[in-house]
Formats: sequence, C-alpha cells, structure tokens
Amino acid sequence: MTPDFVKSGRRTRRVQQSEVARRAGVSVSTVSRVLNNKTAGFISEEIKQRVLTVVQAINQENNLYGNSVGLNHIALCVTNISTDPSLDPFHANVLKGVEGECNRQNIQLSYTRIGSEKEEASFILDKIKQNKIDGILLLAIDDQRMLRHLLEARLPTILLNDNPHDLPIDTYLPNNWLGGKLAVNYLLAQGHRRILHITCPDRWTIRTRQAAYQNALEDNGIAYDPALVLHVSLGPETVYQALKAFIAQKTAEFSAIFCANDSAAIGALRALRESGLRVPDDVSLIGFDDIEVAAFLEPPLTTVRIESVELGARAVLGLLERAASPHQSPVWLEFTPSLVVRQSVQPYPV
Repeated sequence: MTPDFVKSGRRTRRVQQSEVARRAGVSVSTVSRVLNNKTAGFISEEIKQRVLTVVQAINQENNLYGNSVGLNHIALCVTNISTDPSLDPFHANVLKGVEGECNRQNIQLSYTRIGSEKEEASFILDKIKQNKIDGILLLAIDDQRMLRHLLEARLPTILLNDNPHDLPIDTYLPNNWLGGKLAVNYLLAQGHRRILHITCPDRWTIRTRQAAYQNALEDNGIAYDPALVLHVSLGPETVYQALKAFIAQKTAEFSAIFCANDSAAIGALRALRESGLRVPDDVSLIGFDDIEVAAFLEPPLTTVRIESVELGARAVLGLLERAASPHQSPVWLEFTPSLVVRQSVQPYPV
C-alpha cells in the first residue's frame, strides 16, 4: 500500500521544570514525577492537576507570544488497523490523544498509514524529507530498519506501544506486565484456578501479557497449561469463532477467561452465550484496555484500564522534550495500569 500524509496544526517550546515548580509552588522533583507519570503513592491528585495546569498555561503563553524553539511539524506513522476504531479501539484512542495535544500545542501534524512491507521504510523517510518533518511518532510499528534509519538521520523519534529491541530510542507504552498480573491475580483471588488465556503471538506487547499470565499462575503454585492458551487474532469475530470451536471440542475445562484485549473479550462474550454459558455465573471474563464500550456490555466488563488518550498526548510532549534535549539518555516510560472491577467476574465456587 502507498502511504498517505494528512496534515493539521503547528508548534511550541520545551517547558522548563524549574519554571513549572516555581509557579505551582512545588519542588522540581515533584514536577519531574508528574511529567514522568510516577505519582502513585507519592503525589496527591490535587498537586498533580496543579502541576499539569501550570504546564498547560505556560505552553499557551509560549504559543501566544511566538516564543517557540521546539518542533514545527511532526509525523505519526500508523498501521491501517491502528486508525480503525472498530478494529483497534486502543490505538485509535492513542491517535486521539496525539491529535488533541498537537492542537493544544499548535503543532502541525501529518500521519501516514503503512502496511507490513518493510521496503516502505525508505519511502516514508523520503516523504519525511519532502514534507520538512522534524519529529516522528511510530505507533505499534516494529520495523527495525526504519528505526535505525531514523536514528542515523538524528530525527527526534518516539516509539509508542512497541519494543525498540535495544535501540536507543524513546519508548512510551503501557506496563503490559503489570496489567497482565493485575488481571490474573484478581481472578486467582476470586478462587479461579483454571483460567483460559486468549492471546495472539504476533505482537511483543501482547506476548508480554501472556508472560505475565504464566508468571502469576506459577507465583500461586499453579502449573502453566498450554492447553489453556488460545492463540488467535484478537478481533471480536475471530475470537468468537475460535472460542466457540474450543468449547465445542471440549479442549480444556475452565472457569474464567483472561482476554489480552477488550475487543477479544467482546467476541468471547458472544461465543460463551451461544455455547450456553452465562457470564459471570458459569464463566468469569476479564479484558484489557478499558475501551469505551467495555462499560456498556452485558454484563459490564471487568478489565485493566490503560490511559490510552493520555499516552498519545504525553508522547507529543515527550517529543518536544527530545527535540529540546537531543543528547539526553533514551527514555523508557511505562504507564501504570489499573484494575476496573465491574460485573463480569464472580468468585469460584459460587
């Protein structure tokens, strides 16, 4: 597929942490914790919001008076699936966060959709030069050749929701390991021992959730059973078909399901119902991401929440930081997930 570019917006400068600290009446270390999403257990929500309000005010002043020394124009590279809310609501929300922050910062934004062909890396790099792009966000794109080219070009770059594989590149992503542990440990705490995991081996982030699933079981003295891992594409339709077949063939007994994302949980919910199994009476169900529709399912879905819109917005701010300080050490920033308890899980046995 030929990539296409779409544009909007303009730019800003890096906000100095000392300036934020002075205006907010807090220490520089407090500002640093807020900007690096490390407030849990240390900083109250009131202080966090005070710091973020000051940051926003300073950025608005910089844009108003034209005092900009940051980026003029950034590009967001995505896959076709990443921009389709029906196929990938999580990444669509990350995209929403990027667009919103670019608008707030008055930064021009271009984005390009790419397929899986590795030869497109050189094409995209040519487009970047033609459009005078001075910063790049890569959303769930595991193209090592492209990453190396961007590093060689000394172009400020942030990788979103993927693994840089030891390349020195800023990376922003959810803490997939912690999220997986939260989900499985919650099911274990409810008495479940036979937990089916619906996952997909194609992406590193999803494999990390599977590794957390296995680790949580072993930490609780439960042997990992490969028969309780269903590998399938994580869209609702494919999960629906695969789980119906799994149940019909009586491949393995289970009392709960941990789905690697909420889209998979939607497909699983239908498959369970059509197989005569009630959620949560017969099978408990937990997802991952907390997409908008999760709260409106029947029953409402218990899931692991990731602040996906904030992830996209913070990546834009991180790109501004990288442009202002290109020689700083690479950043690996993981967003802490939280468990959202609704009605799709109940204790076992009832």
